[in-house]
Amino acid sequence: MTALPIDPILPDLMDALRTHSRAVLQAPPGAGKTTRVPLAMLDANLTTGRILMLEPRRLAARAAATIPAAAACRRLLSGARHALR
Repeated sequence: MTALPIDPILPDLMDALRTHSRAVLQAPPGAGKTTRVPLAMLDANLTTGRILMLEPRRLAARAAATIPAAAACRRLLSGARHALR
């Protein structure tokens, strides 16, 4: 797996989420917010199956629901959904 800019701060982010349960994460495009953070949250047992991620476009929302599911060997496939408003 290729290293992304967010990788070094993932342990600190998971510690912060254990304490506060919510976070607003701001990083440049391509940092790994959509692909790395949800999987790290699942690996750290920080969720009961729901992770809320806000994406500005419909295509990005669909990809945000699908990419982590595929990366986790389909372990999220039944729970990965997207909703549009």
